[in-house]
Amino acid sequence: MKKAITTLLAAALLLSLVACGGGNGNTNTPTGGGNDTPTTTTPSEPTTTPEPTPLSKDEMLAIAEEISSLGDLTSELNGNKAKAASYVGKTIKIKATIWQIDTEYIAMSTNTNILVLRVYLPLDELANLKTMTNITIVGEVTESYDENGVIHLNIKNAYITD
Repeated sequence: MKKAITTLLAAALLLSLVACGGGNGNTNTPTGGGNDTPTTTTPSEPTTTPEPTPLSKDEMLAIAEEISSLGDLTSELNGNKAKAASYVGKTIKIKATIWQIDTEYIAMSTNTNILVLRVYLPLDELANLKTMTNITIVGEVTESYDENGVIHLNIKNAYITD
């Protein structure tokens, strides 16, 4: 009985080695035309898509969907997470009040706290801003999510326009 199990395991191991191939990825192929020197080809490096270059402020302003106020956007979304998600990938221009300044972004909101825009800006620009001031920004909405019943839109590659 032990010999049968050992033989069966050895056969399974042999089949798994054969199935995996064990090839090194190089193939030798004759070049043809009577030349007997083999040519070795190696697989190419995987192709990666380069990161897109962020748009400039002027390029964004040219394509941005202008939203008259954060209050209008809040009314349009009206707690609709699917509609908020439809803004991901869009470039928008909007004027709103700065409610909070973090080390990576400013938070812009209305008094209703139904919608928060997180606008990511360079640290040197953030350091020069003040809360409770109105600014106009242009940027790309990169993410939409719900946090405790409040819809958040993250805006990256953003610029202050005024």
